[in-house]
Amino acid sequence: GRFQDMAYGQYLVADTIRNQVATSQNVVTEGDDAVIHVRLNDAFQRINRPSQRGLFPHIAYTTMLKKAEEEKGEIRSISIVTESFNKAKVRPVDVEFTDLSRIVAFDLKRQLKEDFPNAEVNIHNNWRFESTITSYARLALAKKIAICGCSTFCPYPVMSVNDDALGYIYDSKYLNGFFPQYL
Repeated sequence: GRFQDMAYGQYLVADTIRNQVATSQNVVTEGDDAVIHVRLNDAFQRINRPSQRGLFPHIAYTTMLKKAEEEKGEIRSISIVTESFNKAKVRPVDVEFTDLSRIVAFDLKRQLKEDFPNAEVNIHNNWRFESTITSYARLALAKKIAICGCSTFCPYPVMSVNDDALGYIYDSKYLNGFFPQYL
C-alpha cells in the first residue's frame, strides 16, 4: 500500500528484466535503437471515469525520437510493440478494436519511416513469436530510447533500460502515476 517503497525494489526488478527476462528471448538479440510500446485495442474503449488513457499523436513519438538522436546519434532501427491484431488472440473486450488498432499502428509506422528515412521500422505483435516476455525484452534492450505511452504494461521494462539509454514513462494523474512519481 505504500508505493514509495517500490523505489527500493526498482534495482531488483531492472536487474531481473535485463539479466533473466531479456536474455531468455532468442528472438531479441542486441536490441533496436528505439522501441515504442503503443497501447492499442482497449485504448479506444470509452470508460466512464477520469482517465488519461489513449494515444499520443504521432508527432509526440517523433519529438522524443529526435531528442534521442540529438543525444545518442542517428536512430537506425525502430520497433513498435503492441497487442496482436488477430481477433482470435486478443481479450474479448479488445476484438472490436483490432481493425482500428491495425490502422493506427501502420499509420504510426508510415509516419516514423517518413520522419526517420534511414531507419528500419517494424511492428512486433505476431502472437506466434511475440509474447509478453518478448515485448518486455525488446523494451529493456533498447539501445538509445524506450518509450512507454499511456499504459501500465511497459513501465517496468522501460525503467530497466541500460543507463546509457533514454527511457520515457508517461506521467499520468489517473493511469500509472505511481511509476514516474516513485521510480
